[in-house]
Amino acid sequence: MRKASLMFLVIALLASVSVSAQKKKRTPAPIPPAPQMIVIQDELGEGFMVFDLSTGAYKCKLCEYDYSYSGVGSVKIDGCTIIFGAVGDGYSMTAFASLCEQKAKCAILITKENGVEIEPYEEVLSDPDLSDSKATCEVSEPAPIDVPSEVILQNDVDGSFLLIVTGTGEFKFVHCEDNTAMSGMGKVTRSGPWLNFEVIAPEYRVLASVNLEAKTSKAIIDVFAPIGEMGPMQEIISDSNFADNVPVCGAKL
Repeated sequence: MRKASLMFLVIALLASVSVSAQKKKRTPAPIPPAPQMIVIQDELGEGFMVFDLSTGAYKCKLCEYDYSYSGVGSVKIDGCTIIFGAVGDGYSMTAFASLCEQKAKCAILITKENGVEIEPYEEVLSDPDLSDSKATCEVSEPAPIDVPSEVILQNDVDGSFLLIVTGTGEFKFVHCEDNTAMSGMGKVTRSGPWLNFEVIAPEYRVLASVNLEAKTSKAIIDVFAPIGEMGPMQEIISDSNFADNVPVCGAKL
């Protein structure tokens, strides 16, 4: 009986080891299918490089200098990584592309210009996203940012808000704590995704900064002397999402 029990124990242990080994073994992530052509386009528009995976035929252009190179090189594929190499008259180039990460770089070592030997220098084409690459010197421009006709910056606690008319610079500030308001005209400027507003007067100042992409905004309103029913005060607005604001007093939900 002891021998039989020992045998069953050994079988159980072997089975558990086998199951554990199967659990530890991870299935590798699938490798994306390789396209016929790899197109590397520099993110700053410095140039592009195209090569055929099956034949090694390539074309490369450095847009800044208007240099063009073409010929046949060697291609090696190792899983997700594609390695390309070529040597020509007055230059050599090496390219690395990752199908898994969709990134690539191409380094061109230049030793001649117009048939004359020069001090060697290197140009690098860097492509952070192969999926949208094109064989062109043009750089893809980002989509234009929509500028609303009005922007409302609002305090989350009581709903005090600053309304800015982006086209004219008109503004209205409502201080909900004491239900007072003031209005006037300021200056609106743009810098990339940022919309900036300012107005500085003897009685008050209003400064605001709005990120149109992130939908965030900040503003400071300082009142130095009474304006109508509004007495001296300061309001600081930090708005994490101005897209859902309404010009009504009350705590934001």
